[in-house]
Amino acid sequence: MVTPAPGTRREMLNQMTGQYTRDIIVDAGKCTGCMDCVDACKQAIAHEHPVIAPVARITIREALVEGGVHLPLLCRNCAEAPCVTACMTGCRIRNGSGWVVTAYERCVGCWMCVMSCPFGAIEAVHEEALARKCDGCTSYEVPPCVTACEPRALRVEGQTNFAQGRRRDFATRVNATLLGM
Repeated sequence: MVTPAPGTRREMLNQMTGQYTRDIIVDAGKCTGCMDCVDACKQAIAHEHPVIAPVARITIREALVEGGVHLPLLCRNCAEAPCVTACMTGCRIRNGSGWVVTAYERCVGCWMCVMSCPFGAIEAVHEEALARKCDGCTSYEVPPCVTACEPRALRVEGQTNFAQGRRRDFATRVNATLLGM
């Protein structure tokens, strides 16, 4: 079966990237450091940790700046994911949802992915000899961390939509400033 040609550039882009439009966007300026997202993550993945207490796949780090900025840290789901390339057993793959996921039964705990992640988003769980990371909770319509985040520092949105929204907001602010002169 042949897919019909898209009529517009936007249709073409949507057709090409449709499967990869579910990202968890972080707005660090809204994060209060309440840890509700971390707790929601632990509850959602508790069944995967039969030996130890659940290890959340999102962490909150406090930036070393005046005023105490909190930064939610989770997998950025890189387009060219270095953790996939570095994985010696091939247990890290990009699945049909577009997220890099891990077949934990094949993970040998070599930590190559931990060392290759430029964002420090992969956690070495020594008790289980595994390297765990966020998989976007693709089995949920909305990831539990996003649902639990009251200040809306986390939200589900595609990168393209997020970038377009930021440009639109900036243009609105510029126009308001220019019209106000």
